[in-house]
Amino acid sequence: MKKLNKILSLIILTASLTACKTITGKTYTKVDPLSLIDDASSFYIAVPSNVDPELSFNVLKSNLKNASDSDIRTITKKVKKVYIGMNRERKNTVIQGAIEANVPMLYIPKIFSKKQGWTTSYHSPAGSINDYQIFTQNNFTLSFPDSEVVCLGRDIEGMLDEYDRIHNIPAEESVGQVYTRVIPDLYTWLKQAEDEIRFYTNKPNAYLSYLLGTNLDMKLIDVSGSFKGDPDCDDQYLLNFAFAFKNNIAMRAGKALIMIAFGLASADCETPTDTTLIVRNIHIKKSALYKLLVL
Repeated sequence: MKKLNKILSLIILTASLTACKTITGKTYTKVDPLSLIDDASSFYIAVPSNVDPELSFNVLKSNLKNASDSDIRTITKKVKKVYIGMNRERKNTVIQGAIEANVPMLYIPKIFSKKQGWTTSYHSPAGSINDYQIFTQNNFTLSFPDSEVVCLGRDIEGMLDEYDRIHNIPAEESVGQVYTRVIPDLYTWLKQAEDEIRFYTNKPNAYLSYLLGTNLDMKLIDVSGSFKGDPDCDDQYLLNFAFAFKNNIAMRAGKALIMIAFGLASADCETPTDTTLIVRNIHIKKSALYKLLVL
């Protein structure tokens, strides 16, 4: 056991040393994983692992087909926050993800090996001297540009290009700078998710219909909200929504539909503006969110 602990300590130490790169004495910018998510998705979600560790486990398990549960648990323990952008295409869901983690880099070849069904390729951004490994299995892709960042899914090359661009900015030039490919308000909303799961969609009708299991046709611009663990029930969340409607008429009609669909009382709703509806403390099973993420 002592020998095993020494090996694990060495792995974690090695990973931590790779997290901050210096070249000829010059320190380069540490990359925020959220900065790598682009603006081409219609649904975004930020999942801090401390809110629901099982969700992080299930996200990885659904995509790492040949990895053992123990290997996935090892990785899950190193995950801090998961950012995902999603698009629904017919019966499929296309995912782009960036994970904030602390992954022992020497552990990666064991899980993402040819023996486990993974193929390895390399991507070098234009004008860069860096090569990044990409692991592929059944059209699913992963990359670990450093021990604190994991990229996965759609346009992984574009994510690595952006990682390389930001990382190569001298650290002194990036002080106070925020690098984002989505609108600043969305970046801030997702970034500040700490004790709750936060989401946003600019195609709300489709996602609400999926979540509720019934079609709702409302004149919505976008919807944001959050999931928090229900202290009275381990298998469900408390869900909060903010609905932005196109006009006041749509808001009034939409409010009536939403109250019926969720079985709400008027006390659960408020209208801070004539086109905005806030709904709080909806009880929803965790399994509904898992299905939304195609788990």
